[in-house]
Amino acid sequence: MTILRYILAFVLIINAFAIKAQQEQSLHFLQNVWQSNLTNPGFVSDKKVQIMLPSLYFNVNSADFTVNELFKSNSEGKLTLSDVAGRVKPQNRMDAHVNIQTLGLSYTLNNKLSLSVYHAVNGNPSVDVNGDLVKLVANGNNQFLGKTVPFNSTLNGSIYGEIGIGAAYKILSNISLGARVKLLNGVASIFTEKNKLNVTFDQNDYSLKFENDFDVLAYSFSKYKNINGVNDLVRQGFGGSNKGMAFDVGATMKVGKINLAASIIDLGGSIKWHNDGKRYASNGTYTYSGTHSDDFFNVDSLNSNGFRDTLKNIIGFKESDNPSYNQKLRAKIYLSGTYQITEKVRLGALLYNENGGLSVSHTGFAVNATYQLLKQIQLGGTLGLRNGSFSNLGMHFVAQLGPVQLFGVTDNIISAFRPYDSKNANGRLGINIQL
Repeated sequence: MTILRYILAFVLIINAFAIKAQQEQSLHFLQNVWQSNLTNPGFVSDKKVQIMLPSLYFNVNSADFTVNELFKSNSEGKLTLSDVAGRVKPQNRMDAHVNIQTLGLSYTLNNKLSLSVYHAVNGNPSVDVNGDLVKLVANGNNQFLGKTVPFNSTLNGSIYGEIGIGAAYKILSNISLGARVKLLNGVASIFTEKNKLNVTFDQNDYSLKFENDFDVLAYSFSKYKNINGVNDLVRQGFGGSNKGMAFDVGATMKVGKINLAASIIDLGGSIKWHNDGKRYASNGTYTYSGTHSDDFFNVDSLNSNGFRDTLKNIIGFKESDNPSYNQKLRAKIYLSGTYQITEKVRLGALLYNENGGLSVSHTGFAVNATYQLLKQIQLGGTLGLRNGSFSNLGMHFVAQLGPVQLFGVTDNIISAFRPYDSKNANGRLGINIQL
């Protein structure tokens, strides 16, 4: 691999981070499952005691490609980087959100006041890869001779723990109000404030001219060198010296067979990052003329001192310690209504908006039908609007086995059977004990 490939691979790795949760629509309609309280803290449980055992939520979303579109084996049954490079689009974006709820407890007094506390760990990776950068790493620089090519790409990620302490109270027999404070522990993250990288490939002497303006902040990743699995990740979610706070507020009102609900989640949420951080930046125009010498640069690790020294000389790469950054969480708004048609059938609708932070606004709409198949089993389906079309068919189940409640919910059931051919896949699985 030439020095050029190392340099641009490094720039791809350090480019960018923003926290961006994904729409979770179907969970809102599981009103006999405590986790629906995460979408509206005004829901008052009719169960005296609930113990929330570990549960997992995941969401992977891409508007540009599916896994099979990029990584399917070729006609020879193999997959090479050149194969991937031939399939990429000009920009290739994928977002994900993982939530591990470790443990929680809810207690209801006189069917009026519900108190709850829980702990969870969140991860929010997001990538936006320039297709020409992939082609450069795969096939070298000859294809770009005589051209100036922008390679702006982002690789975003954040891990933080949260402790939620909430209360909901029925101020009238048909109206309840709720609120929750979230204490946040920032564990590790990367933020990109600028990510410009233009490269001119001279066709006469093969020199490179870099026009850079990138600024990347990275925090606490030194802690994760020895993480081997989910248990290590969860343990780190209880730590962290970068603190923050967020608030949830919600209300519900019942009018006959109609239930109305409104809530704002992560209101004013932010994390102040200032400990165990690094700033990586480059601004200006730099020229390098040694790309035809494969022996000029040989490195086994992107963390090596030799690699960092080379970057400093060639693209003006600079490091500084302990930068400060205020990370804003994206506020989420839920407006919903349900209608109890019969004792067993309920219909509902939801309007959802997510805004703030570093990304654009996301709006969604969903309609839901829930059926009480047996006393112990509830089934439901949701038709959701995402990315401008009603193409997401969600489903959920709730099984009540004595005091043990099992539940599963997804906003896209088709992806459960064909995950590698889907641009959107999400789901939540969990167990509660109800007493």
